[in-house]
Amino acid sequence: MGKACSKDQDSSPRTSSRFSTSGQNENVRENGLSQWRSTSFGSKGRNDSANSCRTSIDSTSAGISRNKVLIAAYMGNPDAVLEFINSGFPIDHTLNESGWTLLHVAAQTGDLALLQLILDLGASIDVREESEDWTPLMVAALNGKLEAVKALIARGADPKLINKSNKRALDLALQYNCSNVYQYLKSFS
Repeated sequence: MGKACSKDQDSSPRTSSRFSTSGQNENVRENGLSQWRSTSFGSKGRNDSANSCRTSIDSTSAGISRNKVLIAAYMGNPDAVLEFINSGFPIDHTLNESGWTLLHVAAQTGDLALLQLILDLGASIDVREESEDWTPLMVAALNGKLEAVKALIARGADPKLINKSNKRALDLALQYNCSNVYQYLKSFS
């Protein structure tokens, strides 16, 4: 078995190994978001991947900084996310070099309001990030976000898809000891 499910012991969300925002606090303070928590991404320390990720996050799409969109999503601010999307930020645009999208963030945090908003706006439900090939359903499952798992499946997420390690959302829930998610997903295998 892997680490304990986030609901059991560890409150920091799990992310792809290449998804790091260490050192982002300076940018957040500059943007006036003083409640930012550097641990909310589950990464510690800096490495070359983190440095290249920062460059990727700070780039823009439709004139909008991906960093600002990412912060709004992690801060649980669907109104700000909607404003960015209405201003031209593409709904399925990657937020970092690993290919995480807004839907991955909503699944990871379990933010149902953000998840529903993004899906209502037409996000691709089974979009895969590039590092581990995780879908938003897999991200919700390994983070123990049962309500997000239920919402994604209700909207058409495919629980039988596998990642680069040949694991389904069910397998990831088991690996991370997310028993409530595992029990729910068993009925779909």
